[in-house]
Amino acid sequence: MLKAESVAQLHSTLIPIRVYDLINQYFIKNTATLDIGCGIGRDT
Repeated sequence: MLKAESVAQLHSTLIPIRVYDLINQYFIKNTATLDIGCGIGRDT
């Protein structure tokens, strides 16, 4: 498997609990949020 493929496969199985904790702490539910240059958007 190519390195990019293995990284993509790993990324698809990770659960970024720390990111979710930060989102819940600092973002207001049901409001607009701007996502600029924050990756592929899988979690946002």
